[in-house]
Amino acid sequence: MLLLTIMALKDARTEINYELVAVYVTILVEKMKLYLKCTLDKFYNYFLLHDIGKIGMLNFILNKPPFLAIKIYDFIK
Repeated sequence: MLLLTIMALKDARTEINYELVAVYVTILVEKMKLYLKCTLDKFYNYFLLHDIGKIGMLNFILNKPPFLAIKIYDFIK
């Protein structure tokens, strides 16, 4: 999937996170029987893209320290 490739190029450290979230949520959806209108494969693909907003985010924000400086916080707001 092209969007996954772009997301991985933007922030390779979180590439495994996309997969783990997709697997976890797909299992959760299946256990809760919440997939009446959509197949589990579609859910899986949707959850792979849960961080798609990172594509447009500046690298210095993605690679920020754990606590945001006031200037960075104001910029993100």
